[in-house]
Amino acid sequence: PRPFAGPPVETHPYHTGYHCQTNKSKRPGIGLYRERKGHQDANPLYGKHVALGVTGSIACHKAVDLASKLTQESALVDVVMTQAAIKFVTPLAFRSITHRPVVADIFDPSSDLGMDHLAIAELAHVMIVAPATAHTMAKMAWGLADDA
Repeated sequence: PRPFAGPPVETHPYHTGYHCQTNKSKRPGIGLYRERKGHQDANPLYGKHVALGVTGSIACHKAVDLASKLTQESALVDVVMTQAAIKFVTPLAFRSITHRPVVADIFDPSSDLGMDHLAIAELAHVMIVAPATAHTMAKMAWGLADDA
């Protein structure tokens, strides 16, 4: 028996279970999300924009897991990476998890979001910096914004 009510939906080929199903016709651009009746009302992250800042640390691999969990909870995750973070995890890992463009260099003219990186800040309901290195926290405390 199916663990949720509703019409049949296609299952994502790499995942199993009710929490990893997709139905692109109903919510394009959201990626993996739950197909349960009333899920929109019960989930505070449903359709919310989350800006995920990833700084350079070995814990960047945990940020990929965080992005995956937020996407599974129907959040729209926009990832912004520092140059140091790219040395630990590639932007492709985040793009494949979130199904959204990743900002890695704000001065790259070929980037999807290039100079439109302020749109992420304007759309975001919440911003998470994970992992937050001591250097990044010190720069935030002093108001320095010299990185993506």
